[in-house]
Amino acid sequence: MINFGEKKWDAPVTLHEMFDKNKRKFQRNRVIREMIPDYKFILIDPHQMSEDDFERMNTNLKTVLRAIAYARDKNKIELLEKIDTPLDRIEWEIINKYTGMSVDVPKEKEVKKMSEGLRQYLEEREAKGENKLSTLIKALENAGRKDDAFKAASDAEYRQKLYKEFDIK
Repeated sequence: MINFGEKKWDAPVTLHEMFDKNKRKFQRNRVIREMIPDYKFILIDPHQMSEDDFERMNTNLKTVLRAIAYARDKNKIELLEKIDTPLDRIEWEIINKYTGMSVDVPKEKEVKKMSEGLRQYLEEREAKGENKLSTLIKALENAGRKDDAFKAASDAEYRQKLYKEFDIK
């Protein structure tokens, strides 16, 4: 099983853990517990993998898992720009689906390198952010709130509050 979620896996990974979370009697009842084998699920969790773990992998799954692990971390996403691995259509679709990226998926037989796709995504994200900020500044200007526009330009937390206030997505 692979954790494609946004966060580290925190659910049970054995059959006994699943029972234990739901029924405390199971833990106390030794007879029942011994009748049910304690199967352990094989879990690949990219959020718990180290760089060494990724490097031991020899397939493009390494790149896909890295993208999932790093997608929400601004500091680590830059590491993905250095990856020059060619990915096929299905790998890009997985990355888009589970990271929230919106890289144009290449046609059936084309190959796009991770660094090219990530560059495209980051450029689009930056352009979207600039458009969003521009919309906010225009809204603040129309509302006669020039001081708020100056503050929003340098204070990300305040800017997020204003995006909600003006319903800018």
